[in-house]
Amino acid sequence: MGRKIRRFTVRECAVCGYKFSDNHHTYPRHRGGNHSSLIPLCPNHHRYAHMIYQMVDAGATDEYIIQFGQEFFDTAFNVQLLDDLLTDYRQTEAAMELAYGGLVRWLVGVVDSEHLGM
Repeated sequence: MGRKIRRFTVRECAVCGYKFSDNHHTYPRHRGGNHSSLIPLCPNHHRYAHMIYQMVDAGATDEYIIQFGQEFFDTAFNVQLLDDLLTDYRQTEAAMELAYGGLVRWLVGVVDSEHLGM
């Protein structure tokens, strides 16, 4: 047998109840999230959740994201999850800024100073 079969469990989407769902990290792993911050989401709702994260990363306002959600996401997702995900993502952003923001600003200053010959 050359290929491994990926182990999976059947879990229902927290929004719509679809039987085959993936775990979504409410605190993204690349920002320090772990396996305790998971929510099962079907493929559609999982994609919606990642779209929200991408919009937050791109600097979109909460108002814009909510308006976008009302136009393109389904009502169940908007009612059950949109505000919670936005809150989680904004809290993660704030925590990252507290933990690493000063370091990043310092490093950028050092690089700029060296680049500018200061």
